[in-house]
Amino acid sequence: MGAVRRNAISQLFFRIHPWIYRKTGGRLLGRFGNTPVLMLTTRGRKTSRPRTSGLAYLDRGSHWAVAASWAGEPKDPVWYLNLMAHPEATIQIGDRRVPIRARPLQGDERALVWKEIVAQDPSFAEYEERTRGVREIPVVALEPLNASDGATEAPTDGAPYLLYGLSCSYFTGKLQAYLQTKGIAYRFVEMTRAQFRQCGKATGVVQLPCIQTPEGSWLTDTTAILEHFETEGVGPRLRPDDPAAAFVSLLLEDLFDEWYWRPALYYRWAFAEDARLMSRQIARTLLRDVPLPLFVRQGFILRRQRRVYLDQDGVTKQTAPAIEALYLDTLRALDAIFARRPFLLGERPTEADFGLFGPFFRHFFCDPTPGALMCEHAPRVANWVTRLWKTRPSELTGDPIASVPDDLGFFFERVANDYLPYLEANRRSVAAGEATVRYRAQGVDWEIPAAPYRVECFNALKRRFAALDADAAARVADRVGPQAVELLRGAETPIPGAEQQGLRGRLWRPAAVFG
Repeated sequence: MGAVRRNAISQLFFRIHPWIYRKTGGRLLGRFGNTPVLMLTTRGRKTSRPRTSGLAYLDRGSHWAVAASWAGEPKDPVWYLNLMAHPEATIQIGDRRVPIRARPLQGDERALVWKEIVAQDPSFAEYEERTRGVREIPVVALEPLNASDGATEAPTDGAPYLLYGLSCSYFTGKLQAYLQTKGIAYRFVEMTRAQFRQCGKATGVVQLPCIQTPEGSWLTDTTAILEHFETEGVGPRLRPDDPAAAFVSLLLEDLFDEWYWRPALYYRWAFAEDARLMSRQIARTLLRDVPLPLFVRQGFILRRQRRVYLDQDGVTKQTAPAIEALYLDTLRALDAIFARRPFLLGERPTEADFGLFGPFFRHFFCDPTPGALMCEHAPRVANWVTRLWKTRPSELTGDPIASVPDDLGFFFERVANDYLPYLEANRRSVAAGEATVRYRAQGVDWEIPAAPYRVECFNALKRRFAALDADAAARVADRVGPQAVELLRGAETPIPGAEQQGLRGRLWRPAAVFG
């Protein structure tokens, strides 16, 4: 969009703009050309009355930046003066409202952000020329007031980690709970489609969540992120000290990450109430930067998720009862465990708990249909979900777990009879270059897309099992049984095409990004 000048016509436009924006949730006049627009509501510095202005903005991930250009007028705009008098305000982006605190940028930080603003909309270069020698156009960071909600009681030195994810996401919830329990300060950024692409380009894998460290490097894949923090010794140690217990914790984390993925997505997208609720939420968050009406975005999400997570992931009339049975059987097994102790392996959480938390928090606990089943059949599991979510370092009791409990047989049976045989079938399919994998589990036949990522999951388990000493390996074998041990002792499998460049999806297949 070309640079504008303030005149009677533009003044009229700026007056009606907020009304149209609000009535349509930003679907109309939500952009000036290619530049996105937000509504900023400030408190008048003289009258204390609310004042709303439409402003072009720059999305910087953890916050938004605006420039008080006033189309190159010689004076600072009224909204800027109000904001400096009362820094706490509210913005609206699309149909989403966010309370913010304003922070004027100075020096090198201002110069950097100004360059980004001009790169996004060259009109601001002309506004700068109009004000040259008269005033420097102020640049303001609009930082969400709740951005520190994720900060914990033992923050890292310097800036916090940036956690990019979705508030309804399986793995985002897992990682949030882990960071909070470890006392690692983070700032949560609800991803847009553009940020989803940005994180994919930075990590090579289009998936969420992703972490940007204070030094600017990127971390992805929750299992690898947990491994990073445990290895680096950040925060209290959560991995068991006992080698056999540590292996079991990682084995169960992998089981919960991958084997419960399908039940979690099944309950979200196969039931009408859940699907309507969650498709709307994703349309309002991840796709909030898509300039289409909300109902169109919601319809796209609903069709896409049902195709990918139901039709293409082996959900049929024959397999659906097995999926539901797995969830109900798991609830019963967990309810008995949590009647005896607060966490899966003992008095403090381990990686196994966070793996379980992925499907059980944002999906089974929060979504209507599985949430009702949990409350009815396994109230202690619901209690465990809230317990883990609120756990902070000061609440951790006892030493790291030093043994494997005797009552995890249900999950060891799933490992030996279902999960590891599936991983072996998937390994063979990927090695042969086949697009799908066929296997039998839970008494039914399945056919789903082959997953190179899960070959690496299998390889990692094999490496960890091979590293155990004889005593620890024997104690693991006593728990999981000879069939599982035979599979864990198999040779690692190279992943065809792993060295090729290009974006990959979560399962390491070629990435498909919204839009």
